[in-house]
Amino acid sequence: MPETTETTETAPAKTPRATTPPPGRARRPSPRGGPPLLRRLTPWFFLAAPLALLITFTYVPVGNMIFYSFTDWDGVSPDRDFTGLDNYRQIFTRPELFRVFFVSFYYLAASAVQIVIALYFATVLSFDLRLRNLFKGILFFPYLVNGVAIGFVFLYFFQDGGTLDSVLSFFGAGSDHAWLGDPASANTSLAGVSVWRFTGLNFVLFLGAIQSIPAELYEAAQLDGASRWQQFRHIIAPGIRPVVSLSVVLAVSGRCPSSRSRTS
Repeated sequence: MPETTETTETAPAKTPRATTPPPGRARRPSPRGGPPLLRRLTPWFFLAAPLALLITFTYVPVGNMIFYSFTDWDGVSPDRDFTGLDNYRQIFTRPELFRVFFVSFYYLAASAVQIVIALYFATVLSFDLRLRNLFKGILFFPYLVNGVAIGFVFLYFFQDGGTLDSVLSFFGAGSDHAWLGDPASANTSLAGVSVWRFTGLNFVLFLGAIQSIPAELYEAAQLDGASRWQQFRHIIAPGIRPVVSLSVVLAVSGRCPSSRSRTS
C-alpha cells in the first residue's frame, strides 16, 4: 500500500501596513500631549468665570458690609463718618434694636412646628392607606400657590371683621382684636401662615426620603412583629436623618421658607 505524505504549507505572516495620513491633513495630537504648564492651567481657565462672579457678587459685598458697619452712613450721602464699634454697642444696648432677635423666635418656632407636622404626615402617608394620594395633594397644594395671592387672601382673613372674626363669631368667640395691628399677634399670625404654606415642602422632602428606604426592611420588621412606632423609630428615623438635619439647619440659619414668608 503506497504511503501518502501530507505536506502542510504555512502562510507567511502578514505584516501590518504603515498607515500614513493623507497629504494636507495633520495627525491629531494625543490627548495627553501639550506643554505641562498648559495642562496645569486649563482647569483654572474653566474656573475663572465662576470665581470672578463669586468674588464680585459675594465676597466683595460682604467686605463692603463689614466696612460700612464701622461707619455712620445713610447709603446715599458720599460722606462716611467712621464710628468704630459704636454701631455694635448700640445693637446690644438699645432695646428696640435687640428686640429684632426675639421676633425671630416666632418663626423659628414655626419652623419646628412645620417640621414636626410634615414628618408626621410623611410617615403616616408612606404606609398603604386609602386616599393617601389625595391627602398628599392637599398637603402640597399650598406650596404651589403664588405668594402675592396668599398675601391678599390672608390680608382679608385677618382684617377686622374678616373671615377669622366671622368664624370666631359663629362659635360665640368673636372679638374686635386687630390681628395684624398688635406686634405679638401679627407675628403669631404670620408664623401660622408660614406653617400652612410651607409644610408641604418639608412633607415632600421627608416622603421622598422615606420612600427611598428599601421595602425589605419593612417586610422583615413586619415578620418580626414590629409595630408602626417601632418601624418609625428603628427604620424610618435613622434612614431620613440626613434630610431632617438639613431641614433643621436651614430653619436655624434663617434660610427656611418660614423665615422668608414674612416678606410674602
